[in-house]
Amino acid sequence: MRKLGNEQEQQHHNTNQVMDPIPRRLIKAFNRAGQGMTEYILIIGLIALLVFAGVKLFGTNLSDVFTSANNDLANIKNDIPKD
Repeated sequence: MRKLGNEQEQQHHNTNQVMDPIPRRLIKAFNRAGQGMTEYILIIGLIALLVFAGVKLFGTNLSDVFTSANNDLANIKNDIPKD
């Protein structure tokens, strides 16, 4: 490979900057943003999996608790004297 002089090397470097449609700094920023987005997606997926497992395990019990609370509230409403 032929070694370029200082002036030729600077001109070659400037040409690459102009011709490069996406600057390398921008590519690095996108790679970091993509990594962060992937991490968020994994966290959201894990949370969704935990919620699904929790509903599967405790779904019937939770339904009974809400039904009981609803009935208690209805009874309290009926016990309030009307003016």
